Amino acid sequence: MEKQKTLLNVTGLGGYTDFTALYEQYGFKVINAKTLRNALTLIKQHAPGINIIVAEFVYAPTYGSQLSNFESLFAAAQNFAPQAHFIALTHRGDLAHLEKVRTRNPRCSVLLFPLSAMEMDDCLKNIVESDFASGAG
Repeated sequence: MEKQKTLLNVTGLGGYTDFTALYEQYGFKVINAKTLRNALTLIKQHAPGINIIVAEFVYAPTYGSQLSNFESLFAAAQNFAPQAHFIALTHRGDLAHLEKVRTRNPRCSVLLFPLSAMEMDDCLKNIVESDFASGAG
């Protein structure tokens, strides 16, 4: 019996299309988090079963020693769900900031706003074909 694939969807600021139906088409059980704190808790609770984490990259140098919300997400995933593949949703203007952080997790795809269902579908297809075909996910 195949193990259930799980996707953590961190909506954060939101304001973009809800792709839950698309995630489910790929066989993912979808867990939603509205805040970074909630996402970190869910990563721990569902460890190590989270395969994909979809989150909006929020650049905010006011986080103190961190540039964004992704440092915390990457750290939690590294500790509790090291196989998780990230899909970072970001604005073109924040791409350079994301690239600085992204070096810490090479398993991170990037989609730019405005998002389209076709782009998300292509991204999921690539992840599923590479991670799950090889048994990595």
